[in-house]
Amino acid sequence: ASTTSQVVSTQSTGTYNTTIIQILIENDIIDVNTGVDSVFNSMSCCIKDPETLTSYEIDKDLKKQQATLRKQVKVLLLGAGESGKSTFLKQMRIIHGSGYEKEELLMCRVPILHNIVRNIKTLLQGRQILDIPWKEVDLEGESQLLMDYSAKTEIDPSIFEQQYYQLVKKLWNDPTIREVFARRRELQLMIMPNIFFENLDRLSDQKTES
Repeated sequence: ASTTSQVVSTQSTGTYNTTIIQILIENDIIDVNTGVDSVFNSMSCCIKDPETLTSYEIDKDLKKQQATLRKQVKVLLLGAGESGKSTFLKQMRIIHGSGYEKEELLMCRVPILHNIVRNIKTLLQGRQILDIPWKEVDLEGESQLLMDYSAKTEIDPSIFEQQYYQLVKKLWNDPTIREVFARRRELQLMIMPNIFFENLDRLSDQKTES
């Protein structure tokens, strides 16, 4: 009864404002997601003043935003570099979202090629840090190209196939580099780089579209 009288009292003065909406929502008279629009629409029919109508439209949009925000769940991911934060989000999109379009997958190709070169360079540097001798001495000179790599180095599928593919494949199959990889916990490698190393043929093939 008190709720009804409060609503009537507010209406009798001719002053329609968001107080009515708040009362209706709090007392479960209207649903916050579906009922607000109908109330605002019926109220706006009685309003002739443009400024007042604009005010109601703003209130209506704010209510919609509040309803949307109540449904959102925000997660803060914390972790050291290469701990898997981006991977977690990508996996969530694959498992629970719509996945990735073909064009989006192709856009990931160049960063993957950079990661391959960067990680094989990290293994080469790791060999020096861990003081593991080459079993095939000639590889030390051949690997200089990879040691000269930096984040500014230009790489695309064509450049990778011409300059890096054979060398990376040769190094990955070398027992010295495999020994370094076995001790990868002592180095800062991206998660599971061996997946990329084992798919070099597909990643370096310029005709491959996925």
